[in-house]
Amino acid sequence: VLANYALYHLVLDRAKILTDLFRDISQDYETAQEMIENLRQAFFELLTELDWMDSDTRELARVKYNYGKDTYFDNYSGDQERKVVENLKDLRNGVSKDDWSLNAATVNAFYSPQKNQIMFPAGILQPPFFNKDYPKALNYGGIGVVIGHEITHGFDDSGRQYDKDGNLLQWWSDDAIDQFKAKAQCIIDQYSTYILPEANMNAYKNVIAKEGEEARLPGLKYNNNQLFFINFGQ
Repeated sequence: VLANYALYHLVLDRAKILTDLFRDISQDYETAQEMIENLRQAFFELLTELDWMDSDTRELARVKYNYGKDTYFDNYSGDQERKVVENLKDLRNGVSKDDWSLNAATVNAFYSPQKNQIMFPAGILQPPFFNKDYPKALNYGGIGVVIGHEITHGFDDSGRQYDKDGNLLQWWSDDAIDQFKAKAQCIIDQYSTYILPEANMNAYKNVIAKEGEEARLPGLKYNNNQLFFINFGQ
């Protein structure tokens, strides 16, 4: 674990002296990492506006939101130790050829409640979801929506069953659960006729407010807000 962790950071730090191919890959990573941070911030802003969540539950949500950045290595090390123990238990058993771990070519994204971790394989960090040279409207309407979706899983009706350490624990209060279900009922009742005239696009709008509006793509009649939803629809 220590060797892999050290090698990862060494390669990441030295990517700038490698060939253009590796530098481009490193730039892809940095662009995606910046988007993740922007979307996390937008999610945090939404968290403070929830009128159905009581203050105690909201505070636990804040703790879970901020947990892990400074303890990632300890979390990862502990998870690897658990896997070694589990693997040793199977030492005398036959090998299951159907037991595959996540591979880099997977075009998908995941949230693991046991690890309190969001995962974005290399397979999805490519067009039409993402490209470092795309306008921000396309990136936030593509992989940005996926990132936001996976973050939400840690705080939805499923994520509420696991705490910040991945333990099976109800960390929402009973009142917050009742309020959530009451809020969700309207979606259940109106699903077949539900219309969303305009999404807020919080993370994308925050970036545009900070860095300014991007130039429209030449030859297209669509503005950047429309491009956001076009790439989301793809």
